[in-house]
Amino acid sequence: MGTPPGDLGRLVHGRPLDRVRVVTALVGHMTPLLLSSRLHGVRARFIFGSSIKHTMVSSAIYGEYLPAAHAEHRYRIAPAPTIAGCGLAEVQEALDLQRRGVSATKLVVKID
Repeated sequence: MGTPPGDLGRLVHGRPLDRVRVVTALVGHMTPLLLSSRLHGVRARFIFGSSIKHTMVSSAIYGEYLPAAHAEHRYRIAPAPTIAGCGLAEVQEALDLQRRGVSATKLVVKID
């Protein structure tokens, strides 16, 4: 179970009230999911995106299945990415755009 999007920087650099708001929002989003999964006999665990980085599962999905499925048009990338800039100099602007809020899009900075 992944965490919902949020500004986790507020946990580190924010005021105490910011920390309370972030934690309350995270708990508020996750508690119904955990309760629902328990009621349906599903065991849910928290994950970080990096937790599957060096596993057989990630190799099978990202190294084998997805490249082949995408090449054979069996897998479609959705939503379409939004190019937020080109080059390392644009990364900060893309992060600022993400922080201001975007909906149903993936921000991409092209690095040539």
